[in-house]
Amino acid sequence: MARELRPDYPGAHHHLYNRAIAHLLMFGSRADFIWFMRLLGDLDRFGISIYAYCLMTNHFHLFVLSREGRVSEAMQMLGSRFVRRHNWMDGRRGPLFESRFKNRLVQTGPYSLALPRYIHLNPPEAGMVDLPERYEYSSYAPLMGLAEMPPFLDPSFVLGQFGGDRSALREFTEQGVDERTRRAVESSATLLGDTRFLPEVEESLTHAGVATKGLRLELPAGEYPDPHDVLAFVCGWLNVEPEVLMRVETRRSRPERDLAIWAVRVLSRLTLTATGEVFGIGPGAVDNAIRRAANGIATGAEIEVLRRSASEQYGVIW
Repeated sequence: MARELRPDYPGAHHHLYNRAIAHLLMFGSRADFIWFMRLLGDLDRFGISIYAYCLMTNHFHLFVLSREGRVSEAMQMLGSRFVRRHNWMDGRRGPLFESRFKNRLVQTGPYSLALPRYIHLNPPEAGMVDLPERYEYSSYAPLMGLAEMPPFLDPSFVLGQFGGDRSALREFTEQGVDERTRRAVESSATLLGDTRFLPEVEESLTHAGVATKGLRLELPAGEYPDPHDVLAFVCGWLNVEPEVLMRVETRRSRPERDLAIWAVRVLSRLTLTATGEVFGIGPGAVDNAIRRAANGIATGAEIEVLRRSASEQYGVIW
């Protein structure tokens, strides 16, 4: 199975997180929390600036700047050293985390504003405290000037987004996590941003000599392209009228039709049933068409050009 994509480059902002295996606690004692935060202080030697963090009992969140493009090295050190001590203290062996760390690249602007709020509101939403500043193992209280600033925490970015006004940060946090942010953060996307972010990341990764294949942007509901617009786009690229692909006699295994079905399903983020409604077929037929397209013509060089053109057009990776 292919390894999960973890894109990184100098200057990238990341949401980093991981979770313990279901029946285990990452932080079962105060000593576990303290040790993890001591290790966070060592991330600076990998060029990592920590802007926000929250350590829950079974998972953690970090919002960081990767100054040198060495996030994987930093997280490998953090995970291995923490697990080694954790297992020694508990007299156990084996993995602690569900998988390698997860990360999303974060676009500066609305998303970099909203992510710290999401991170800081984890404890109140889990019922662990009534107010975020009352949770000891998060960056919210230090950022608000209510607790000592950890030496590894760089407050300049989060506070800078509010012009240094802590009351504005408090007001924004107290508004709660909006569903747009929650859906994006909790998705399986590799990018947290709007449609302009994808080409920016591709350019930065290409400049850093990092592969760009597999990037995925998750847009909020209602911001994906209309399926009929996608159909018209693909038909224009193929130089085929949409009506031609909708005729009854062409509904059986025609490569152009299969490609259009595949594009509409992926770019508009439709269910199989909703995709079928666009083309007048059932969900099973949609699934078969997508399989044919993916296994056949989709590997050609011309199709790669179409895929890139569509991604640039709609800001959604295909």
